[in-house]
Amino acid sequence: MVTMNATTRTAASGHLARCSPMVFENLDFATRQAMLLEFDREQAREDRWRPLILSPAGQAAFPELLRTAIELGDEIWLARSLRPEHFRRQVVRLGDGHPVVEAVDVELAAILLARTEFNTAYVSGLCRILLDQGIDACEVYRAAPDEIGSAACALAEGMVLPVPLVYAGRRRAYWPAPGDPRALTVPAHPGCAFTIRRPA
Repeated sequence: MVTMNATTRTAASGHLARCSPMVFENLDFATRQAMLLEFDREQAREDRWRPLILSPAGQAAFPELLRTAIELGDEIWLARSLRPEHFRRQVVRLGDGHPVVEAVDVELAAILLARTEFNTAYVSGLCRILLDQGIDACEVYRAAPDEIGSAACALAEGMVLPVPLVYAGRRRAYWPAPGDPRALTVPAHPGCAFTIRRPA
């Protein structure tokens, strides 16, 4: 769940206008088709992941928006398609046993959600193609110059990873909740600028 804190406030002002699109080196028609297949497979599950930061109306609209982005667009298009009314404006959590209300920066939340979800779909789709082609390794690389939020995954840049492990790690770090912090998940966190490509 994306909430405003000291770190995100700095990045939020005018963020969508400044955000660099990710460069998905192996994004072509075949990859988009594989992304759609993987997306549909996930959507068919009763325990499928849902973006809880979105309002009920936003959750209802999001799957079709992501599908359109996969077919024709990218994560920037997806972020711009998410309207303010799609988001919950406040998040209530318990702090020291008392309710704490945190304001959500809609613009930052949109790009975090869009980047993460498009990248998640891309990684799954590309892994599916590589597995079908008998290719057992992929390379992690930085796909955008800006890193939103944590830079912890920067240590993985240039690593060559087993495709089955990356494919099986989809969302495992955080879903089903509470997730497995030891799992290898790409993207590693909301707004992560790292993704995968075919090995050189």
